[in-house]
Amino acid sequence: MTTESRVARRAATGPFVEVETGYGDSPSPGFARRGGLPEADETFAGTAVDLPAARRSMAPEVPETPEDEVTTSDADAEAEQGETGGHAVPPKKPKLRLVSLDVVRGLLVIFLLLVDSWLEPPDWFVHSPWEGIQVTDYVFPSFMVVAGAGLALASRGGVKPFRLLRRVVILVAVGIAFNAAMDTIDGIPFAWATVRLPGVLQLFAIASLVVTLLHFAFKNWGAWALVTLLFAATYGLYLWGFTMGCPDAVLNTECNPSAVWDARIFTEPHMIYGSSLGYDPEGVPSLIGALASTSMGAVVGHLMLAARREWRERAVPLTGWRAWPGWRLAGVFAQRRVFPLVVGLGLAAGYYALGQLASEVIPPIKRIWTPTFALMSGAPVMAVMVVLHVLLDRDRIGIVQKMWTWPLVALGRNALLLYFGFELFSNWLRRAPWPGEDATMAQHIASWLPVPEYLNFMLPMLGLWLVLASVLHLLKWYVRA
Repeated sequence: MTTESRVARRAATGPFVEVETGYGDSPSPGFARRGGLPEADETFAGTAVDLPAARRSMAPEVPETPEDEVTTSDADAEAEQGETGGHAVPPKKPKLRLVSLDVVRGLLVIFLLLVDSWLEPPDWFVHSPWEGIQVTDYVFPSFMVVAGAGLALASRGGVKPFRLLRRVVILVAVGIAFNAAMDTIDGIPFAWATVRLPGVLQLFAIASLVVTLLHFAFKNWGAWALVTLLFAATYGLYLWGFTMGCPDAVLNTECNPSAVWDARIFTEPHMIYGSSLGYDPEGVPSLIGALASTSMGAVVGHLMLAARREWRERAVPLTGWRAWPGWRLAGVFAQRRVFPLVVGLGLAAGYYALGQLASEVIPPIKRIWTPTFALMSGAPVMAVMVVLHVLLDRDRIGIVQKMWTWPLVALGRNALLLYFGFELFSNWLRRAPWPGEDATMAQHIASWLPVPEYLNFMLPMLGLWLVLASVLHLLKWYVRA
């Protein structure tokens, strides 16, 4: 079709009309009712999305807007009509964050606060000592899965090597500084000869680097579903061969790949607690498992993009072969977000079942992030992400939804600061003595509230960090690499 015929068709459909929605104090008006594929802008977990500057035109319509929904019109297009002969011009690229990913990260931040603020938790609320998965073991891998979804959205607009390299260097440097600060709080004097080199931020940085670079080759959810299996299968085969050299063919704290590879790469003094545990939970073997978790998130991110790209409602008449009922049914199938829901839940169930079956050979072990642990811990958050995507990432946002998601979005948008800030602050409160008392600051604070014992430190910590996150969100201050 020539340019002239495309212009004629557009003119025949009527003036350019958009109905857009913003999200709270988002700097952008939001998604157009009938828009194209969103582009992406990178954040901590990569959930900022750029919408294309060129929008598809559509016939004018008056949407039925319930009272509990908020919509805004495109004032920019109207302002430019005077210079274009009365025809509206698409505005510059606005940005929109996917609310569902911020909400998931906000929920994970709350989960983290609950996990690390229970002063005397029961056995079922602590990390598994070796084999098995307990409730607290889901926190970090869930963050990696959500980060993978964000990276998929961020990489949609292309990879910027300099920005990526700068981000990795900053995260690794801050991670080493975080390790040094935690050692200082624990009473271990700082020394370059013994500072721990692996860590949570370092693992996140390298996993993000690898997954982002792989987006040069893999650009859809199907490919990333296979990449996830490839990471899991490769690591699983290596561990299976490694166990053949262990006593009774069983992985343990004395016979595991971390004790070999991390000791060679980082040297024992630079491992956690000077390698006294026999492994480093964020070492090189764990990185391979974390790549499987991050790839699971990339699957979800590309599912979100695929639903918008392939099945977004078009502003062209359904004539000819497009009028076939099967095409119409397929359009409804994806427009209502059934496509990412069905495929996402199906993949999550499949990954979990595969991990459960493979656990007979390779048990789920968080300490070295075995592939079975990656699959079984990542599947639940995959399911939550696709469900919330269907429920929350809509063109129009109701008042009720905005009210209950706002605090979660505030927590999620500063997840980096809250995650590590809380870890440092909580660790200090647990060890610093309260002046004039034979109790730590955490124990003294816990005595203030007449609530059940397990809540007496949780509630003050949750309230403190929620207030901080809310203030930062109102000021639009976000910590990111």
